[in-house]
Amino acid sequence: MDLIIAGAGILISILLMVYAVTKSYPMDYDAAGKLIVDPAEMMLDAFKDAGLGIGISLSWIIERRFIKFTSDGNLESKIMRFIAGFIGYEIILTVIYPILKNCCIPEVGKFLGYMIFPIYIMIIVPIIIKFFQNRSKKKLDYETNP
Repeated sequence: MDLIIAGAGILISILLMVYAVTKSYPMDYDAAGKLIVDPAEMMLDAFKDAGLGIGISLSWIIERRFIKFTSDGNLESKIMRFIAGFIGYEIILTVIYPILKNCCIPEVGKFLGYMIFPIYIMIIVPIIIKFFQNRSKKKLDYETNP
C-alpha cells in the first residue's frame, strides 16, 4: 500500500510539471499596467512543488522500508538530533541550494533544490543518527561484555 501512495505522489508531481510546461499562461495586467501574475514564476513554483513532492514520496518509502527510524531517546538526545539536523538544513539552504539554482536551468535548479530538503531530513539525518546510536550501543555492549 505504501508503494501505491508513493507512486501516486510521484505521478501527481510529474503531471504537475507536465501541466506547468504545456499550460498557456494568460498575461493579465492590473489597471496600472503591471503584470498581475508572472507566468515564468508560476512555472518555477510548479517545478519547486514537484521536486518537494517527489522528494517526500521517495524519502518516505526509503525511510519506511529500509531505515525504520524511531524517535526514541531522552530529551537530551532529541535536542542534539534537532540541532544537528538544523545545522545541516541551514548548510543546504545557504550553500547547496544556491549552487544548484545557479548551475542548472531555473526549472531543474528549483526542482533539485527542493527535492534535496526532504531527502536530507527523511533519509540522511536518520541514517546518521542510527549510525551513531548503533555505534554507541556496540561500545556499551563491549564494555559490559568484553
